[in-house]
Amino acid sequence: MRSVFLAVLALLALLPCAGSARGQEPNTQDLVAGVLARSEAVFSGRLKYRVTSGFRGKVASLDTTMSLVFTKGSWRLEQSYRAADMPKHVRKDLKNPPDLSKLKGNLEIKTTSHSGKLVEYKIIPQVDDKPTHNVSVSAYRPLRNDKLETPPAFAGTFWFTCSPKYIRQNQGKAKALPATDVKGVRVQVLEWAVAAEDKFKAFHAVGAGTQKGGRLRLYVAPQYGYALPRIEYVGADGKVVATFESSEFMDRGNGVYIPRRCSLQYHDADGPGFYKEYEFLEVRNVNGTIPDKDFVLDVPTSIIVSDARSGTHSTWFELKDKSSIPNDLTDVIATP
Repeated sequence: MRSVFLAVLALLALLPCAGSARGQEPNTQDLVAGVLARSEAVFSGRLKYRVTSGFRGKVASLDTTMSLVFTKGSWRLEQSYRAADMPKHVRKDLKNPPDLSKLKGNLEIKTTSHSGKLVEYKIIPQVDDKPTHNVSVSAYRPLRNDKLETPPAFAGTFWFTCSPKYIRQNQGKAKALPATDVKGVRVQVLEWAVAAEDKFKAFHAVGAGTQKGGRLRLYVAPQYGYALPRIEYVGADGKVVATFESSEFMDRGNGVYIPRRCSLQYHDADGPGFYKEYEFLEVRNVNGTIPDKDFVLDVPTSIIVSDARSGTHSTWFELKDKSSIPNDLTDVIATP
């Protein structure tokens, strides 16, 4: 699998870059090939980032720091939330759900998806200052699952997988628009006219503006390894309904540029709606080797573990010591 990604990096190196010494501007075909290559160019890394989200530019409903380690087929995410920001799916685990402002401490969630299974370890604050420890095992989940909460291993390219799939199937339909600038970065512009019957193939989210189709517009920076400083979903009426932006690109080697910031802004009839922003605090080991031990969660003893991998029912076991861990879970769970 690694050889596939090395081939992608080799393709990026061969494609012309705007303003390069070769004096060759990339044509439409080169731009499409570069964009698709960049969408697959990052296969591993270590990211620490701040994530915020909100609605209509008001005070963020979420503001927290997370850490992600990933490689092809495996990932580990560590999250910490203020009690007031606790996700709804976790609140059900509170004892007699109280006013969240009365809870002390943070909610900690550690998740690993590796070797065909997913393990989630939650430390949930309670009013009595005795946090609850929950550990659950379920079926493997890929990192790119096209949900809004997907960790940002995609930084610098498509947030969701539907658009590159659509582009790959419609490469010959790309239309080149005049070059422009996005936050001081010179970009080449590509656009696809999206028919109503293809709206769910091209756009991750479809609202009133794109019910009848629209346009998928990419702002491409060949000088940054064909990264995308901006992506727009444009409605049939010509109004932008979603904007994805990346900025402050950093060279991480082999022609791969990672932005320091990326954001998503949805628009509706009343103006800017939901937004989400990432600020990368640390970016390390891009396309480097990540050892399997980094996907093992250390879990304290005396905890009951729920195993729902069957998909039909759950089984439980108590984590007493190392010997109590089932053999097929020793590559994802360990005791300190």
